[in-house]
Amino acid sequence: MINKEQNSRRLDRVGVQQEVVVRDSLTGQKLGQLANIHCEGFMLFGDENVQENHIYQLHLELSQPINNVSNLSIGAECLWLNASGDNSQCWAGFHIIDISDSDKTVVNLIGNDLSS
Repeated sequence: MINKEQNSRRLDRVGVQQEVVVRDSLTGQKLGQLANIHCEGFMLFGDENVQENHIYQLHLELSQPINNVSNLSIGAECLWLNASGDNSQCWAGFHIIDISDSDKTVVNLIGNDLSS
């Protein structure tokens, strides 16, 4: 059995203060909306277009630019999926495996509503 200390995250995810659309960079398909994020991972809510244990190149579209940046490019692995109550949408947890230093700076600000 996993105790509370083993189950806790190393970093707290921060809820986003704006709409952030997540797209598959290779297909352009919208995968969903960003629910929360930190520099090592994020949670997505959307249609069941993602697959567990798959690696994605993702494009995050910020509705309000942060530090004059409105698009981020992130490589991430989908670690888990959890269907919504009616199975029409799902929650998906991702681990970030590739991100530029400049995009990481924006990720660290995304929950602070520091749009400019």
